[in-house]
Amino acid sequence: MTETVVSTRVLGSSNPIAKKFRSIKSAVGGIGCGFILLIVGFVLIYQSIYGVKEYSKIVAALPTSKATEVIANQDLAKVSGNATNSAGVSLSYTKCQDKFCNPFYTTSAKIDNLYYYEYDKQRFEIVKHVTQETRTKDVGGDEVEETVEVVTYPEEWVSKEANKAFGSFTLGTLAVQPNVDTKTMIEMNTQEILEVKVDNIPAIDFLGQLPGPQVGSTKMIIKSIPALNDKPVIVVGKVENNIIKSGDPFIVTTSNEAKLLADLGQEETFQRIALMLFSWLCMFVGLGLLLAPILELVNWIPLFGGAAKLAAGVISFVVATVIVLGGYVIMRFWYVFVLLFIGLIVLAVFLVAKSMNKKSAEKTT
Repeated sequence: MTETVVSTRVLGSSNPIAKKFRSIKSAVGGIGCGFILLIVGFVLIYQSIYGVKEYSKIVAALPTSKATEVIANQDLAKVSGNATNSAGVSLSYTKCQDKFCNPFYTTSAKIDNLYYYEYDKQRFEIVKHVTQETRTKDVGGDEVEETVEVVTYPEEWVSKEANKAFGSFTLGTLAVQPNVDTKTMIEMNTQEILEVKVDNIPAIDFLGQLPGPQVGSTKMIIKSIPALNDKPVIVVGKVENNIIKSGDPFIVTTSNEAKLLADLGQEETFQRIALMLFSWLCMFVGLGLLLAPILELVNWIPLFGGAAKLAAGVISFVVATVIVLGGYVIMRFWYVFVLLFIGLIVLAVFLVAKSMNKKSAEKTT
């Protein structure tokens, strides 16, 4: 590891009071970022409700048809049956005897009859990682900020070649041609093959470091699905001239319909939860930035600084949670609040009118 100072900047006097005023100024400058994070949090709440496409409902609404029941052109169809005439793909590679991969001691290998495969060929190398750190120190009565470049040379696996391919099959009278846009909901087999040949890669750069014994080794990670011959499948997609090769969604699965819908629903729920968690995080950090100037001022009071930070953290946690949950309820059931608001207006008008009529009747008597 090496460290190099790439830049220095004088922040000001190292006097504690001057440093505190700089901290307060910096905290005040973060208020704008706090408001931005709060807005982002509300946007994420909205996205969690209305931004997740509900493919489970789209697929559930489609009638399950046999291939003979589907017309030649249909915007979206859900077809079930047994896959036939599977045109599988093959993955060929060269196996080496050791990491030097002497061409006289290699063997050719192939994995045949696959519906789908993806592979990633990697080599174990010395890699240069560069990070920057900001440090402050006192120099001659001034606080100086240094930007330090830290360079490390770890040994790790580096991807050198990756690819994927799909086979095709027929479903009754329909030809199914999956591609990279296909949502394949089938369990994949994963295997790792050591010492494979990787074509057209440069010689290893040791970067001036002493290499470990594993440097130069190669491996290939393969994920694959066997051909679907005679397996029951469900295909959801757009039918064009008796061919399914696109659609929103375009799904191929060997699961039954109940599991397909459950898996789609689970994915949608996960997306919503992830958006809500990111929303909460934005709210929490944003509130922390809004409270930062107050905390900097309170830090001047002996014994109260740590307690104030703890209290601010608890307040931010509680308020962020309330805002996220409250925002979700309001955005999700906004129509209920609109009806309540209209009801309150109608009630107020009725009470005012009733009061005025009562006063008018009293005057006449």
